[in-house]
Amino acid sequence: MNKKEITELFNNLPDRLIATIHKDPDFDAVGSILALNEVINILGKEITLLSPDINIKQFKHLPGIENLKTKTNSQTFDTAFFLDCSDKSRIAKPEQFPMVSNVINIDHHQDNTEFGDINIVENISSVGELIFNIIEILDIEITESIATNLFAAISFDTGSFKFSNTTSET
Repeated sequence: MNKKEITELFNNLPDRLIATIHKDPDFDAVGSILALNEVINILGKEITLLSPDINIKQFKHLPGIENLKTKTNSQTFDTAFFLDCSDKSRIAKPEQFPMVSNVINIDHHQDNTEFGDINIVENISSVGELIFNIIEILDIEITESIATNLFAAISFDTGSFKFSNTTSET
């Protein structure tokens, strides 16, 4: 997607939003979904964050972790964000995921199946770096909590910026 399409997408989101991450989540997945949550809130929307198998204690130091839930009462949403999932079956309990009208797939894996109605998939270091790029496109100020969550995400998936997936852009 180009910058104009990303801007239009995020500025015209529907009201009933949910986001999820892959099963057995790591810091890239969790940091990215927490940063996305704050971005969505800055844009004036509410979003449900869902990770059925998360060990919250593992991520207790990340700002906003209390917003990530293991279940939801609602069974229908307008749009779902799938973060850090190369295919739809990578989420925990896919058969129990609520009904959605549209899926936005945000991922960095080379083997991504582009299963979303909208796919924001780039071969870069992490979903955290991809969320950072989206924030830059939207011209949103990076708060301390967004920065903390993005650092956790990017640092984890780059091995503290030592892995070969680390570039000058990272």
